[in-house]
Amino acid sequence: MHHKHQAFWVILASVLSLASGATSAADFTFTVPVKLSKLPPDSGTVGVSCHLYTSAAARPGDRGHVGTAYGSAVISGGAFEGEVTAASNVNSGVDPATVTHYSCSLSITAQLRGRLHTFSYGYAALPSTLPLAPGAPFNPQVVGTIR
Repeated sequence: MHHKHQAFWVILASVLSLASGATSAADFTFTVPVKLSKLPPDSGTVGVSCHLYTSAAARPGDRGHVGTAYGSAVISGGAFEGEVTAASNVNSGVDPATVTHYSCSLSITAQLRGRLHTFSYGYAALPSTLPLAPGAPFNPQVVGTIR
């Protein structure tokens, strides 16, 4: 029997801090509030990736893309509500003060019809989006300025 699983989630991101001085501290730390519910009960993890840029028009792989922060949390019983922390240093040779923009997005691992799938929400939803409840908010990505 095919069960239609529905997801409801909201993502917002904000820069928590910009490290200054300490070499062991990350250059950038993002705290991303995440709310997920009604996912398949054997869903595994939610991942957050935040990309750092020196210009508004840059994308991962461009010269203006100067770092990526990753964080993850365990999904339990088809739900997660909390903060995911993603921290990163900029690439070698890059001054953290030149970073002006960021984008954060989600990925979710979930069991559907007996197979593990990863749903990534960066510039495109791959391999496909999880079905959403009608009218459910869907904000899997945020972009903004650092300064």
